[in-house]
Amino acid sequence: MLDCRHWLATNLPLDVALALDDVFNEIGSFTRDDTLTSSLVGGIDLNSIYIHSGAPKSIELCTFLPHGWVYGRASGGIELYIILDTSKFVTIHDVQKAVTRIRERVFNAKIR
Repeated sequence: MLDCRHWLATNLPLDVALALDDVFNEIGSFTRDDTLTSSLVGGIDLNSIYIHSGAPKSIELCTFLPHGWVYGRASGGIELYIILDTSKFVTIHDVQKAVTRIRERVFNAKIR
């Protein structure tokens, strides 16, 4: 059985594959140590901006590339990664609507 990264690497443009890898790494580092370190967010220390209220930690990242939107979200122990075609999803509003529909279908409820 192949890891999904092999399939993605052979079927996606290089810039989209690299952006998706960055999103994987950022969400992974967030769930491990609460610090985002890459150029996606400029090395922000999340402890300085989030109030820890006992609620599950949540992060959402989205980036635009000419070949596609790359979206990632983690809430508690649930992670979701989506790649959207820029010819069908033009604005960030289009992306947010599509992501909300996907989250509702996949998880049968809205993830907060």
